Amino acid sequence: MPLERKKTGNSVIIFLPATIDMVLSAAIEKELNIIFREDSESSFVMNLKNVNVISSSGLRIFITARRKLRESNREIVICSVEDEGVMETFKAAKLMDIFKIFKTEEQALEYLRGKVSSP
Repeated sequence: MPLERKKTGNSVIIFLPATIDMVLSAAIEKELNIIFREDSESSFVMNLKNVNVISSSGLRIFITARRKLRESNREIVICSVEDEGVMETFKAAKLMDIFKIFKTEEQALEYLRGKVSSP
């Protein structure tokens, strides 16, 4: 499952699909691992503007990605969570303290460039 992405400076923005459920999460995780290897010096912005369904297996993708990237001193942040149900899922799973979540892609990129503080 190819994920849409764009490189901006030393960051890669990854656009996730509308549904991140048990069926798709394995394919998404596999694709993310490829992207992480290809862009081995980059930090990542996970853009969730299109996401309207996320399951617990979908949340695992973020936790696993964060662990892998931290091992190589890289960062992952989240932006553009427009669906309230998705945001509630992050809150219920207590992931708001683990991930930096920004309203816009621009804010996330500025944070990764070190120009602004946490949200």
